Amino acid sequence: MLQKFGELQEKSKIMKIRTIIKKNTYQDSMKLMQLQKLLNNLPGVISTGVVMGTAVNKNQLKLAGLYSSTLEEAGPNDLCIAIKGESTNGISAALDEIEKVFHSRQNSLSYTNDIDVQPKTISSAVRSMPNANIAVISVPGRFASFEAMKALQAGLHVFLFSNNVSIEDEISLKAVAEQKGLLAMGPDCGTAIVSGIPLGFSNAIRRGRIGIVAASGTGLQEVCCIIHRMGEGISQAIGTGGRDLSREVGGKTFISATEELLKDDETEVVGLMAKNSDENVVRRLNAIMEKSEKPIITLFIGSTVSFYAKQRIYQAANLHHLAASCVKILRGENQPAPISIDDLKKRLRSVIDLEIARFHPSQKYLRALFTGGS
Repeated sequence: MLQKFGELQEKSKIMKIRTIIKKNTYQDSMKLMQLQKLLNNLPGVISTGVVMGTAVNKNQLKLAGLYSSTLEEAGPNDLCIAIKGESTNGISAALDEIEKVFHSRQNSLSYTNDIDVQPKTISSAVRSMPNANIAVISVPGRFASFEAMKALQAGLHVFLFSNNVSIEDEISLKAVAEQKGLLAMGPDCGTAIVSGIPLGFSNAIRRGRIGIVAASGTGLQEVCCIIHRMGEGISQAIGTGGRDLSREVGGKTFISATEELLKDDETEVVGLMAKNSDENVVRRLNAIMEKSEKPIITLFIGSTVSFYAKQRIYQAANLHHLAASCVKILRGENQPAPISIDDLKKRLRSVIDLEIARFHPSQKYLRALFTGGS
């Protein structure tokens, strides 16, 4: 045991940390994760951090033991890369790989298609693809609303992945979208599936007859996955951004998307879910849902508005109950009863026990757990 401890001490002495800054090199979170995965898989690399230089992100690097004074000068639009390696050779190899990524035209961070010259503006993109009807926008927050407005003015629906957009800008964008009969999904819209095309963070989900509108990205992903596992599929899954049902924004995207699904021939059952919903906005939705000939399953977390007396409107108790209710009602069956908290705990305990049994007794660390608000 003492010998092993000595070996660990020796190993810790040769661990090296190197941090670099790529000035004005904004990358969205998907690209950051791609680069981090690439670096973590290199031999001699112990761990890495690849983030934009916001105060929150730099603090995360500190907590992870990957911070150095070099990063103090980094700003929100600067790419920060921290590498912990077993030796200087391992770090040098990682740095070489980074340079290849940023200097090669054929790399994992590039979007590739048949267009020789990538459009640089919304206008040039519309000219290159005149049949396009949706713009996916992922730029720093201070530029995002400007680009989103250009897309709306060009007649495009908008999937706004960017965060750090003010609520005033969100209100303006959604007012224009409503006026033009367009959907403004976001800001901070993490996921959607539009006519079978995944946007943002998305899972491989079969096409089907259930449409979902959600002001919750992780909640939307979870519900879609459960529906898929139960053998059904998704017609449309529309994310709205987490603030959409707030009193200030007024649920403009949520209401428009709901109305579209109620008219959609490919959608037979509609699921609606949100958290932090303003009661007046939910009541406006209620008036729309009362006129629906399609069954609607709702999950408005924290809302006190009741739909129990309404024909064709069902309330769900949680994400799993929402997904299961959509499937059962689609199949012409009764809405299932929600699983009790005690049953959920038992199921979770059985899953934990099953997973623990797969690990070697010497394994004791949970390295990471990624989750979301819902």
